[in-house]
Amino acid sequence: MRIFLYQTWGMITKDLRQWRRDRQAMIGALALPLVLMIFAAILFGFGGDEWPIGLVVEGNGPEAQRMAHTIENLQGDISPYFRIITRDAATAKELIEAGRLHMVITIPSDFDT
Repeated sequence: MRIFLYQTWGMITKDLRQWRRDRQAMIGALALPLVLMIFAAILFGFGGDEWPIGLVVEGNGPEAQRMAHTIENLQGDISPYFRIITRDAATAKELIEAGRLHMVITIPSDFDT
């Protein structure tokens, strides 16, 4: 344990000496991880688990409605899994082609059989 502390202290003093002489070394060592952390927080942190989807329910039976209800209410640890953007098949097709939806779930009319 003592050797580890000496090695760690030696690395800290070496880095501080180097940063005093070369400011760019300090910026590279400190700024790059901060920029990557901010970028990752923006990409992965704000939406939770919510995926924008289309849910088209063509079946009227009780099982089709139960499946639709299950999809609507799926919950992750921090948010719902899906955010239903549209329930219309034509609109869903347009949005999926435009890249605005992750997927379209279609419950067919013969789902209950």
